[in-house]
Amino acid sequence: MAGKNNQQEVKRSNVDTIGIKNKLKGFDYKKSIAEYIWNGFDAGANTIDIRFESVEIGHLTSLSITDNGHGISRQELDKNFRPVFSSHKSTKQESNNYRKSLPHGKAGSGRYTFFCFCESAKWETVYAKDNIYYKYDINIDSKSLIDYRMGTEEIVDKKTGTTVHFYNPHNLLEDDISNKLNQFLVEEFGWFLELNQKKSYVININSLQLNYKTNINESEEFEFNVERYIFSVKYIQWKERHEEVSMHYFINKNNAEARKATTKLNKKGDKFYHSLYIKSAFFDCYVFSDSDLDAYEDSLLGIQSTSEQYEIFKALLKKAEGFLDSKRKPFLRKYSDELINTYESKGILPKYKNEYENKYKKPDLIELVRGLYEIEPKLFVRLNLEQQKTLVGLLNLVLDSDRRDELFNILEEVIRLSDSEKSDLAKILKTTRLSNIISTIKLIEDRFETVDKLKNLLFHSCDANESHIQSLVESHYWLFGEQYHLVTAAEPDFEAALRSYCYILTGEDAKVAINHPDKNKEMDIFICRRDKKTEEIDNIIVELKHPKKKLGKTELDQVETYMRTILNTPQFNADTNAKWTFILVGNDYVKHNHESKPYIKSKIEQAQNLGEKSLVIKDENYKIYVKKWSEIINDFDIKHNFLMQKLMLEREKIQSEKSSNEIINQVISNTAVQPVAVRLV
Repeated sequence: MAGKNNQQEVKRSNVDTIGIKNKLKGFDYKKSIAEYIWNGFDAGANTIDIRFESVEIGHLTSLSITDNGHGISRQELDKNFRPVFSSHKSTKQESNNYRKSLPHGKAGSGRYTFFCFCESAKWETVYAKDNIYYKYDINIDSKSLIDYRMGTEEIVDKKTGTTVHFYNPHNLLEDDISNKLNQFLVEEFGWFLELNQKKSYVININSLQLNYKTNINESEEFEFNVERYIFSVKYIQWKERHEEVSMHYFINKNNAEARKATTKLNKKGDKFYHSLYIKSAFFDCYVFSDSDLDAYEDSLLGIQSTSEQYEIFKALLKKAEGFLDSKRKPFLRKYSDELINTYESKGILPKYKNEYENKYKKPDLIELVRGLYEIEPKLFVRLNLEQQKTLVGLLNLVLDSDRRDELFNILEEVIRLSDSEKSDLAKILKTTRLSNIISTIKLIEDRFETVDKLKNLLFHSCDANESHIQSLVESHYWLFGEQYHLVTAAEPDFEAALRSYCYILTGEDAKVAINHPDKNKEMDIFICRRDKKTEEIDNIIVELKHPKKKLGKTELDQVETYMRTILNTPQFNADTNAKWTFILVGNDYVKHNHESKPYIKSKIEQAQNLGEKSLVIKDENYKIYVKKWSEIINDFDIKHNFLMQKLMLEREKIQSEKSSNEIINQVISNTAVQPVAVRLV
């Protein structure tokens, strides 16, 4: 045969060129090259060499893929090239119940995919027959994929293998191969190269070995002991992957793959891409049957078997799946945090109407979303923005109702939950409710503690002054009303207060000017809120006095000055729905020698016909109250006493020997603290 002319025999495949290209239109150069690599591994190769050359500007001038497999036998060429979209490899796989990683190619179409990136391809192959090595080539042009031309055989003195040359690549750059293709192959073949690491399987690109380990997110090696067998296990969690799903690979003591099976955590809608390589002498003797794996894939305890070996296999799988569960939970916790951050940034989480809902209801919802994602990520994938808002909004409504059990029943209908997932979901729904209760208890406890410490400052502390009272109240202004915003505290004058006030109500920051002789006076506490139903704006201004300073006409005049300044400033009264409440607070009233009774007490008695306790002045849009601290504390006790009894709270008393500074340091950081005023610069 040696020395014959290199005449070529032309043969034709069973499908026309247009049909082939239409069927393979989803291929690009990366997927195509991967197919040729798989063909090499299917041919028994353990080394694949990709070589390319380029000109100075980076365009490829040549590209080839060489494998050291058994080559393409001339006698079986028709089986390889004539049936398109079918393959003798797939027939072998089906007839032998072949559930292994090789052979990989089944459709018989990979050899034609070169048309997507070059004009023609030539296979130079060497195969062996009766210890004689034969070489010949096969040529196909992209314009006529149905015709393949075979060159004349010749006897050669070299090992088997195949090189595929790709001619006239279309607009391929060196970067496409060195970087983009490199990364694609890392994600496509990493699991396979790891599976065959002990057998020295490699892929080289211009003599540089493909480093698939850059795609490993986490790996761990350990052993399972089941009965008398030891199973060496290597776990890998991949950053990315392509076609291969998450698998268990069962490897015998000779490092050969005995079988593989999908894991229970495969295709869960998350990015927990993983492989578990399990090696043991057990797989030298264990005979896999399809019924074993079918039963396993349907349910870990799917069928009853009297086989001792199958019972060992089931116990192994149960341990393996338990291990994967333990790895997936922290992985999903990380991704659930990313989901929540995305929901925050896109405005998918509902907007809560006050600070308390934001502080307690929002974490409750977040915990439910996070928990559901960790159980079934598919619930949250492939949703558009409106669908995401709808889903989260419905979950929020369920949490607000007493129908959480119905959510559990609905989810059971929609998704398949394992016993452990049912338990986890039930725990989430109960825990979120419990967390709300615990948070509320903590809030109430902290409020009681704050009031007790306020008592200490007012009635027992020797060193307490007005600034101590100011510090406590400005961080706990719920003492004077719920769901208010703090406008100013202590230092800002009326212009600064007006600017903050307008910003809170309108969201706009604008410079303001007040033309009033008392505009530079400073209010102790200024809080406001807008009722969304009535659109009324409630404003409260509090004047705090030293615990030892008694209240009289001078102090009341000071509050009336604040009132006149506000009422005479149009910007404060731009909204006709604004109501103003002024409160003067101290421990007791002063009585001058010429008075029959304290001035403040007289003013309160004169206003008794208005029907409100502690009221001294009232008009259509404003009121002035003078209150003792004892009244405020008693009001708090009355409002919260039923909660204290129901939750069986025991109020912790503050030791009188603690200094005022120590008390303030404690209360300004507890859960009862409210947001500080907006500081505009």
